Amino acid sequence: MVNTYLQGTHFSLANRASLAPLQTFHFTLEPHRRKSIFLKARMDNYPLSVYPLTLLSAHSAFAYLQKEELFRSVYIGGMIIIVLFAAYMALFFRGRLYLYYLLCAGCSLCMVLIYNDYHYLFFEESPAFIRNKNAYAFLVTLLPVFYLLFAKEFVSYGYVAPKRLLTTSYVTISISVVLLCFIINEEDNLLRLRPYFYMTVIANTSLMLFYVFKALKNGYRPAWLYVLATFPVLAIGTWEALSDFH
Repeated sequence: MVNTYLQGTHFSLANRASLAPLQTFHFTLEPHRRKSIFLKARMDNYPLSVYPLTLLSAHSAFAYLQKEELFRSVYIGGMIIIVLFAAYMALFFRGRLYLYYLLCAGCSLCMVLIYNDYHYLFFEESPAFIRNKNAYAFLVTLLPVFYLLFAKEFVSYGYVAPKRLLTTSYVTISISVVLLCFIINEEDNLLRLRPYFYMTVIANTSLMLFYVFKALKNGYRPAWLYVLATFPVLAIGTWEALSDFH
């Protein structure tokens, strides 16, 4: 007997075997019988987006999915609270610092939603811009721009950037914006072009760290808060880019 299942990230949550971002396949394993299972995985976009395979009983699989969904729900709920708080601060204080903070938090939340297929909560069918992972590339390229602008404003009380540094920052931001416009107009996936996007990501991140380093050198203690907040993000992002952490 052959049972065939067709699953994948291009299917909405309602059309999957379980209402979860993880891909699940159900089959009956009779006692004292041997069964061969063949899995064919086709990569249409990002080659690192395949989860490791785990064989579980029905009860254990349900418990595992519930645990995974709990962690995701808590994390995403916390991110939503941060975004709402940032929006309140931006509206109340009317400052660019809080606007950039809101953009950083909002961009990070969108990345989590897209990477975990939660965009299906808003779309019955995944838009091509999301399905080919260009939306994720768009956000990954855009986030360091917001971080750089936020860092420039955050450390401005402890470090006044010279004109040459400001010009360099605006040039790298402009190049990033040009690449983002290219992403929007490109229909195919951009995985093959990721080294070009890594260049702007590294440039903007390096400039951000330079602003913070100069502020720390001038004795501006609040810059340490920025270091503590951004170091885990930078470490995980680097780990993802240079390994199979996905």
